[in-house]
Amino acid sequence: MRPFARLTGHRGVCLVAAVLLATVTACGQDRDPGESNPPDAAPEPALEGMLEGMEEDYGCGHGFYASNADQTHGLFIFASDPQATEDELGIPGQVELPDDQWDAYVETGENLFANWCDDVVMPDDPGPVTDATFDLTGGTMTVVQDGPEQFTAELTGVEVETSGGTVVELGEMTTTNELWGVYAG
Repeated sequence: MRPFARLTGHRGVCLVAAVLLATVTACGQDRDPGESNPPDAAPEPALEGMLEGMEEDYGCGHGFYASNADQTHGLFIFASDPQATEDELGIPGQVELPDDQWDAYVETGENLFANWCDDVVMPDDPGPVTDATFDLTGGTMTVVQDGPEQFTAELTGVEVETSGGTVVELGEMTTTNELWGVYAG
């Protein structure tokens, strides 16, 4: 009797699927499943210098938010406690990131600021889609107050660390929140 002669129907399909899956998984894979990049891989090109392309500011709340024109890269730096005063946040002044008073990260994705600080969101409006998030692991934020509800932050030496442990320089930028303390609703 042939060894696979009795494997018909569901059992036969399952065996063939298992063999194909094992073959496809093993071929050409020289790293552990789930590892985004080997530790010695180059930094993701989308991250290096990404702040330089962020020319769109998004005011609202107690923080600084910016993106590139396509909203595929976003910067998010905001007060960990939305009730914190400017004195508690250390602004105006200089803040070394990371800092316990601030949540700070960058994202990659699509429509990252869709419906930003908007009171009315229509059913057909696009929503933000996040592909990846990287916490800021270094940098300096120098904040000045330009008016009663306006603060500007100059960011220098901003860095993130990838899952593989590579430190990536994001560059420098200046961003303004013209609606400091204003929230939707």
